[in-house]
Amino acid sequence: MRLFEFESKRIFGAEGIPIPRGVVASSSEEVMRVASSVGFPAILKAQVPVGRRAKAGAIRVVKDTDGAAKAANEILGTQVHGFEVRRLLVEECLPVERELYFS
Repeated sequence: MRLFEFESKRIFGAEGIPIPRGVVASSSEEVMRVASSVGFPAILKAQVPVGRRAKAGAIRVVKDTDGAAKAANEILGTQVHGFEVRRLLVEECLPVERELYFS
């Protein structure tokens, strides 16, 4: 089974695992609205069922609504490792203490 990041985070949250606040958006207008409500800086993450998104330029930190709109327009509709980006997960930016990958 392949899950998008936002789907797996819903499962984690339902099980009591802390996750950053975030919402999925599919247009630059939605991204700007969500990023404003989540707060800046925010992180935009392409929702494709593959890894190495950051290396592909499909994960961006944005500092304001203009930056969010620009990044969303640059990412949405592109291909990341053979998958078209149709949605972005917009999350609050938290300091990273450590990273864990589940599969």
